[in-house]
Amino acid sequence: MLNEKCVFLYTIFSGLIALCIFLYGYVPVFSSQINAASRQDLPTKIDGSSIDPERIYHSDVQKLVILIIDSLSIDFFTDYSIKKNLPHVTRLIDRGDACLVPYNVPSPTTTIRKIKALATGTRSSFIESILTFSVEELEMDSIFRQAMDNKLQLILHGPETWKQLFPDSFLRFKTIDTLIFDYSEADANVTKTLGAEVDKNDWNWLLLHYLGLKTLGFNRNSNSKQVSIKLRELDAAIKFTHSKLTAQGSNYRIIIVGDTGMGMLNVPSNPNENLGTLAPYIVIGTHCRNFGYASINPIITIGLHYLSHLHSPSKFMGENDLAPTLAVLTGLPIPSSSYGSLNSVFLNELSDEQLLYALHYNTARLMNLTSKLGIKYIDDPAYVLFENAIKQHGRYLRSVNLRNQFQLRNTIRILYTKTTEYLSERINDFLNTSDVPIQYLAFVLIFEAVIILVNQMDENTANRKFNFFVIFITNLMILTWVLATGMSKRGTSFIYMTTAKGFVIANVAVLMCCNSYIMGTQKSFLTRLFSASTEVAENSKESIDTISSRIQLATSKHKNMNLLLVFLMSGTIVHATSLLELSYIKQEKWVWFFLWTSMCFFIIYKHIGTIYQSETPETSHELLNESQNVKHGVITVVSSILIMHRTIMAYTTVDNWVSHNDNRLCTSLCLILGLVLLGFTCSIYYEPFTSAVDKFITRILLGLICCSIYALNAAQGNVLLPKYPESDGALEILFFWLTWISIMGYGIGFCTIQTCCKGMSSSKQLIAVAITCWACFTALLTRSHKVLLISVEMLFGQAISDVFKKHNQCSILSHVWLGHLFFHHQGYTYSLDSIDMATGLLFSKKMCTLMYEVLLVINTFSAPVLSYLICIHGMLSNNSKTSTSQGILEVNMIFGYCRFFLMAVYLLGMFVHRHNEWLWSILSPKLLYEIVYTFLIAFVMISAQVTGLLHDLSVKLRMPFTEPM
Repeated sequence: MLNEKCVFLYTIFSGLIALCIFLYGYVPVFSSQINAASRQDLPTKIDGSSIDPERIYHSDVQKLVILIIDSLSIDFFTDYSIKKNLPHVTRLIDRGDACLVPYNVPSPTTTIRKIKALATGTRSSFIESILTFSVEELEMDSIFRQAMDNKLQLILHGPETWKQLFPDSFLRFKTIDTLIFDYSEADANVTKTLGAEVDKNDWNWLLLHYLGLKTLGFNRNSNSKQVSIKLRELDAAIKFTHSKLTAQGSNYRIIIVGDTGMGMLNVPSNPNENLGTLAPYIVIGTHCRNFGYASINPIITIGLHYLSHLHSPSKFMGENDLAPTLAVLTGLPIPSSSYGSLNSVFLNELSDEQLLYALHYNTARLMNLTSKLGIKYIDDPAYVLFENAIKQHGRYLRSVNLRNQFQLRNTIRILYTKTTEYLSERINDFLNTSDVPIQYLAFVLIFEAVIILVNQMDENTANRKFNFFVIFITNLMILTWVLATGMSKRGTSFIYMTTAKGFVIANVAVLMCCNSYIMGTQKSFLTRLFSASTEVAENSKESIDTISSRIQLATSKHKNMNLLLVFLMSGTIVHATSLLELSYIKQEKWVWFFLWTSMCFFIIYKHIGTIYQSETPETSHELLNESQNVKHGVITVVSSILIMHRTIMAYTTVDNWVSHNDNRLCTSLCLILGLVLLGFTCSIYYEPFTSAVDKFITRILLGLICCSIYALNAAQGNVLLPKYPESDGALEILFFWLTWISIMGYGIGFCTIQTCCKGMSSSKQLIAVAITCWACFTALLTRSHKVLLISVEMLFGQAISDVFKKHNQCSILSHVWLGHLFFHHQGYTYSLDSIDMATGLLFSKKMCTLMYEVLLVINTFSAPVLSYLICIHGMLSNNSKTSTSQGILEVNMIFGYCRFFLMAVYLLGMFVHRHNEWLWSILSPKLLYEIVYTFLIAFVMISAQVTGLLHDLSVKLRMPFTEPM
């Protein structure tokens, strides 16, 4: 018979493979071989009227300067206290000598995504932007390739990413080292060479990429002193460039490209002004027809912060619209890859004839692109609009009446604009279509993983072959049906299947076969659920299996725990199913706050009722007093948890106050309290089973760790420490690592001697070391005022373990809830902007990108992992007769099927909402959170299970005559 531990390990691995398969189907992999654009593509006839492209389609712009400033958000130009740090740019906008054009930036705003959109006129999908692990030469057509083909000279000063994407496009380039923490040196190098480049006449385009503001956003908000200084530096660089180009007398354009901000810079300085996904383009060198912000839209004069509420996103310029607009502005062929629209604000210097020709050229090109992609049809509304626009344009060209031309001009512009917007959205939707059949098969595999974890092994082998045959045929029918129907126009099917997709389908088939065999050897939870319902109906007093053999309804003396178990299971299911609705995803933290509060009140209510029910004449006074004391203790503990939970909800609001005011005194007090409590809570886990010497050594090491964390924050200027010199914190980090490794080495050494030499179980000591090391490491990573939350979570976990002694299922489920609760207490949401990007700032300046991303994951999901470790500690403490590996397995089973059940329900929601407009802004970021956490907790569970097995094996080898546990 299969071993349960082996089944668990297989199920976790198969579930992770299923998630990888889902991601493969989720990421669009469409590639189209479209030739690069050329001047031969320019239209020569419009509705029978001949056109000379060389006469109409050309540019008078001699020099183009593009400044990409990461995290230059539109909030900087709407808040007076911030925009005063950009005096020159603000003055130009107010006078109408510069245009501020808002554009939509889908989350996340990564550097590679921004560069690709600027160069190619395309949009990267959400997952493609996130899962870009390496940078290779961009093969598709781009404005930089067109500039090079048309003999324009380009100069670059920016990160290495540009050179990797466009290796042969620049006459001169100076790449900068993009250190994670640096916000001054890289920008200073860019500005340093700016003066020499502006004075030269051997270039046409100058690209400058500033990264310092983005780095400041990791741990500074828009009102901080450092951000103000950085903005003034940038404004001075823009003023210098503008003055130099103006003095030269050449026809020039300066285009400033911003985005929605990074980290704390994405939080509006005024909470009532939420600009959503809007970011600024600023055009200098052209006169706006209306002054200031009104050059974009009259409503902006009422208040720019209302734009995102009054208009749909399609009303604004898209991130893929700049490439075709720049091509027209500089007289280049529009890249063949582009499917963006043209923006008239950039082109307001063109004559009516030139602008209408450019609109026709771009629209005709998009119509041809839809034909090549196979998404154009005769009765298409866009086709009708385009034909009408061509007819009106022909009338315009043939008309000699200026009044008629003026009337036709506006009609033609509207028709072309509406057509290109419609075609652009359709092409984007087509290119970002996921492979639904592969996603559906991945969903089936994850659902089967949930079933395997819920079921138990069946010792009866009579029906094993029959069960396997039935389940295998069912899986085969599902696989055949999915491949036969294709599930979508471009989905994987028997007809359309590449080699890579064939390999994926083969893996799916193998996993389905293995799952069929395992489920054939298990008791069906549906059968046992029906049997349990029957026995309840007959008032059976015996313990019965419900959803799993690991969840048993106890006898009447544990009736309260039965009800609480049902409540916890129901709450877990309710939370998972709530993710099917978008509004609940946005407000998920309030779902967990409600569930946690309800659980506390439910426990208090039941124990109060039990106290009065237990006062019967048959009950002895000794047992009655003992029982009431226990229940009074539980009520006191749970009431304290409830009060503390509400206090933490209020405390977390300090985050915004501290971050927006740089209040170091408050931060210092919060950190001191958090570190003191951290040392106290960590020492609690060593209390029951260590000698006086061990306690002393542990407390000394914990004190040193806490001091090193405070000293590091003081060195970086985050907290107050009189006369302590500011530095990069290298010495403090070294001291932390020495003490952290010492406490870990001491604990592991103690446990190794205890287990391997003396043959004694040291599992509780080992998990105490793991909890301490994890808590201290996350305290180093997290922000100063959030260290307190780590200690409170440890206290909550210890209290829950005491409340649910000998009720393992309730204890484990409540710890699952605890992890989610403190994940949201730390301020994380469905949005990637809530991730604390300052994690890497605590480490070496030369940290590699991979290590930085690992630290981000650890910091983000530190609370759920800590809750898992605390749960194992409570399980081993409350069940001393259970072997270590078996206790860990029980925790892993419940954590596992809670995780995979939530993933299965959420993937179902992805199918339901796959055509929803919020797919990429809400559903996809949330999916990324869930998948990353699933992989992390799976790694931790597998590590814990293997460690438990090795521990039990060591004890067994040293004590061969010990009774099996």
